[in-house]
Amino acid sequence: MSSEIAIFYIEATGYIGGSALQAILAHPEADTFETTALVRSEAKAKALESDHACASTIMASDAQPESCRAKLCI
Repeated sequence: MSSEIAIFYIEATGYIGGSALQAILAHPEADTFETTALVRSEAKAKALESDHACASTIMASDAQPESCRAKLCI
């Protein structure tokens, strides 16, 4: 069993979502979180990965839900 807590986060680049993500990453045990954020553009993915130290990002579009399903293996 893994000791990491997996967090899949949507709306991470919005005003409220970004603030919530910062709070999650500032948690005292954040180093035990495996955080993945859903974003809509490559620029936002790069910003999250560098500014917020997200473990990873997934790029997907509302217009193409199959791209998200394929990346999440659902």
